[in-house]
Amino acid sequence: MRTRILTLALAALCSLLFSSRAAAQGCYLILTPHFSEYTNRTLDDSNNNIHQTVELDGYATFGSSASCPMYRAVHTPSVRNVIGSYGGTSYGPGGCASCYFSYSTALDVIVLPGVTYISEQGATMGCNLGGNFWSVNNLINFEVAYTRFVTGGYTPDPGPPPTRFYNVSPYCTAATTPPDWNAAGLYWLTTDPPLIPTDVVDGKTICARVGTSGPWTCLPVGKFTGGSWNFPWPLGNCTHNP
Repeated sequence: MRTRILTLALAALCSLLFSSRAAAQGCYLILTPHFSEYTNRTLDDSNNNIHQTVELDGYATFGSSASCPMYRAVHTPSVRNVIGSYGGTSYGPGGCASCYFSYSTALDVIVLPGVTYISEQGATMGCNLGGNFWSVNNLINFEVAYTRFVTGGYTPDPGPPPTRFYNVSPYCTAATTPPDWNAAGLYWLTTDPPLIPTDVVDGKTICARVGTSGPWTCLPVGKFTGGSWNFPWPLGNCTHNP
């Protein structure tokens, strides 16, 4: 799951006031940040390990008076990458005021299916002469959502190798319907002929939302793992956090 916070030009430019040792008068600097923050989350096939990457990219432009000591300016990126109680803030190497920056950190956390976690992603650019001049921060709730599905026919693909695309729909208990992830528009892919039972299959994916209520937004792909069976098989206790 990838989100992007983009600042190409602020409506109000950041104005920083420096004192110059090289001149008796002050230095007035207008600094315009052109930075973006990206977040990407993936889920392992074999377990409930979330891999979250937060990346900062961009540069700054500035206009200043001749007395501004910009040769002394050092800009430093920092990234905040947190899942629950894991992670924190990391600082990248500093560079010149007009340098292009690309800095990222990665975090791997094993989570419990169906449990809601708070994820924090942010990025900041700082200057040794004037302090922080650009910053974004984002808090979301996310979960690894589990759903049991029933198949309803398939579309063959001759390949090679030959495969089947099974239509799926939620197969959950009344108490866990509707599930947070319904896999709308997705298919379960198997070999043709399949080597496993195909009536019922379990799946999981990452879902997220801003706030503690409302609809979830789930990854456009999921992981059909955890088992498959033929009928009869009980309805699933799917993830249901309205």
